[in-house]
Amino acid sequence: MGWASQQDSAPETAIRVEDGFLRSRGLGADLIPPLSLVCDDLGIYYDPARASRLEQLITARATLRPDQKRRAERLIANLPRAGLSKYNLGQTAPTLPEGHRILVPGQVEDDASIVLGAGTVASNLELLELTRQENPDAIILYKPHPDVEAGLREGAVPEDALTALADQVLTQADPATLL
Repeated sequence: MGWASQQDSAPETAIRVEDGFLRSRGLGADLIPPLSLVCDDLGIYYDPARASRLEQLITARATLRPDQKRRAERLIANLPRAGLSKYNLGQTAPTLPEGHRILVPGQVEDDASIVLGAGTVASNLELLELTRQENPDAIILYKPHPDVEAGLREGAVPEDALTALADQVLTQADPATLL
């Protein structure tokens, strides 16, 4: 059963669970358990077919108490300062070329976010082709998804295509440092 049919047939009382935005010191495809989870009783943030609890909170502009607001502001400031990202693999950023750079983050191609929400561009190769077509003079930096890079999930781009489409392939690079 595909992702869309699983989502469509989920009972109204279902709780959808996904790795949290601060995941771990390793890869889920390597069976390293997540340090946080997203649990949603309405939908899930990557499925555009139905609203999620996160969307509902944002749309309602949920009001935070002053102490909650201060805590959120500290967290927002501390995450990039600490170099934390979803995977926290600990690599440093490579030296990047000067000029108009576009970072193209790869994804696992059978990931639910791609299956449910990608639209017509649903592969890493298609994403790179479109980026190069629309930005012929830009420096295209391609960051493969860690699970794909480790050979654990679908989404590898053929080497000859990478050479033709990306100016630099950022393997073993931490996404937080690239940003």
